[in-house]
Amino acid sequence: QAAVLAPGTAVSGTLSSANASALYQFTATAGSQYFFDYQSASNGYYTYWRLIDPYGAVVFGPTQMYDNNVADTGPLTLVNAGTYTLLVEGQINLGGTATYALNVQELSANRVPLTFGAPVTGGGVAGQRDAYSFNLASDTRVYFDARTNDANDTWTLIGPRGTVVSRRSFTASDSINFSNSPVLDLVAGDYTLVIAVGANPNYSFCLFDVGQVEVLTPGTAVSGTLSPANASNVYQFTATAGSQYFFDYQSASNGYYTYWRLIDPYGAVVFGPTQMYDNNVADTGPLTL
Repeated sequence: QAAVLAPGTAVSGTLSSANASALYQFTATAGSQYFFDYQSASNGYYTYWRLIDPYGAVVFGPTQMYDNNVADTGPLTLVNAGTYTLLVEGQINLGGTATYALNVQELSANRVPLTFGAPVTGGGVAGQRDAYSFNLASDTRVYFDARTNDANDTWTLIGPRGTVVSRRSFTASDSINFSNSPVLDLVAGDYTLVIAVGANPNYSFCLFDVGQVEVLTPGTAVSGTLSPANASNVYQFTATAGSQYFFDYQSASNGYYTYWRLIDPYGAVVFGPTQMYDNNVADTGPLTL
């Protein structure tokens, strides 16, 4: 008797008694990916939602429906094929009525293929989730270059081993805003990249395969342009163990806000992020690799 829910279609409802429950059902295939998007709840501190799988096991919840950081759930990979039941439940001690709105989004059915090194632009309403896909034939190192200055834009990466990155903000993904290595070592397989749209209705990013970027020849000066200025350029070179290198800053038109960083073959940071505005600061080395 539960209402049939169409993934991707927003649902709103009213608990005629705030301590009542509303039941929804939808059918999923094994391995499909979903995002459970909380949109609003008039009595969210005391209204909860929960997902039950076809065999009666709890997938998530009960989770309060009062804040996106708490209530939004996923992306989740649903392991079993069959009918899932979503419950919206009011706390027992409440009176009056309660309204709510939610959207269950199927990500795996609407993924857009990604091309490494090609900038991506997208957008929509705040809270929207856009899904992208790529497949790796072998183990690969990738770099996510965020190009929109919106802390509410986030990205999540899911692969064969589960969630690799969870809801990382665009403003905490690269440059000076991310101090660890931003390069991800990924195993072969199928991946889903989910972008959560923030306050800015538009977003932009670029995903690099580090093994396919421009090869740098030691001893040969390199010049380039960041377009836009908050983008990243990625280079690679091959070194032997114990070799010594000097990293010579020469110029940067926007040096106070431009940084460089070196990552070793195992994904560890060798130096950086370091501002490129002055030789006393930016020059690095000699370093023994």
